[in-house]
Amino acid sequence: MVTTPDSGAIPTQFDERPPFSPSMPANAGYVNQERGKWRGRQPPTPLRDELRDTGVTVTSLMPGPTDTEFFERADLEDTRIGAGPKDDPADVAREGFEALMDGKEQVVAGSLKTKIMGRSGRFVPDKAKAAMHRKMAEPGSGS
Repeated sequence: MVTTPDSGAIPTQFDERPPFSPSMPANAGYVNQERGKWRGRQPPTPLRDELRDTGVTVTSLMPGPTDTEFFERADLEDTRIGAGPKDDPADVAREGFEALMDGKEQVVAGSLKTKIMGRSGRFVPDKAKAAMHRKMAEPGSGS
């Protein structure tokens, strides 16, 4: 499995060879973990289509706040999202892996709240989602 925090460059676990090199197994998986909800729900449909006959599975993992070092490293611990409850990274990884193995195009992984927000995001205009995200990530909003 190859993972990346962005849909740009694809780092690999296979030495320093370029992605999808001849040394990559034909049944390798690729997970695109969308870094920010501000980008909206952009399933990796073009990439899936490009790789349809290669044996590579593409799954977009869309987690909610996850209990990792991200919030500390990004200096977001004093925000609503940084100070609030977070999903267990093992649960998020398991859901992502299961979705990948099932050949799903995308998965909203984590708590019930995360899943509800992920599903309802389809019906909320991007401008409203951006305003909500700004409030959750506003410095000092978590105290």
